[in-house]
Amino acid sequence: MRSALSPSSLQVDTAEAARGIVRIATTTWSNALKLISVNRGYDPRDFTLVAFGGGRRDACCALAAELGIRKVVIPHGRRTCSRPGEC
Repeated sequence: MRSALSPSSLQVDTAEAARGIVRIATTTWSNALKLISVNRGYDPRDFTLVAFGGGRRDACCALAAELGIRKVVIPHGRRTCSRPGEC
């Protein structure tokens, strides 16, 4: 039986573990966007990234930095486009 990973089992504090998780997610999203855009002949740096969903501010800004995107639009409102059919 596999045991669940926890910050204590990795010998890191909770904040460091959380930063690592965010970094992995950001890198995964970045790679997916690069794969889709570059394969179609688009450079992500030539576009504006529009944030939506629950963690949009933090996630979008980190993703933009990872992709070299200079402009990010964060729509006003608490839950803009966070549920299916809301947009």
